[in-house]
Amino acid sequence: MLHVTFMNLVNSIWIVGFSIIKRAEQFAKGSPEFGTDLSLPDVTVVWKGIPGLGLVKLHDVIYDLSSTKPHSRSLVIHVGNNDIAKHDNPLRRQQMLMKNVINQLRSEMPLTCIVCSHILPRLYWRHAVSNVAADRSR
Repeated sequence: MLHVTFMNLVNSIWIVGFSIIKRAEQFAKGSPEFGTDLSLPDVTVVWKGIPGLGLVKLHDVIYDLSSTKPHSRSLVIHVGNNDIAKHDNPLRRQQMLMKNVINQLRSEMPLTCIVCSHILPRLYWRHAVSNVAADRSR
């Protein structure tokens, strides 16, 4: 377990997730209004968007970030969309996996505020037998 004091935290926000995060970073980079730091004064935004990222690999990605960068004050997580409706990942398993990942991150990064975004709706859920059921589980 990594021990970090509040003073060691940098004034940064890590945004980690699947391809939508990667596209959001590209949009922010090209935006003269926002930029990659989203026009937040004295804040550095670290983007880590990985196409196809799911809950199973989330902890590894964040652990890799924390081994190369000082811990941030905030961590925004946007994953789960790619896990919905997979036949080998029922909703109950997905919920337990998310709770386990969050608890593990809390113990490793106790002073970091962890924020989980809502899973966005889709018109079509790949692997779903029923789009209505997949959207309900979202």
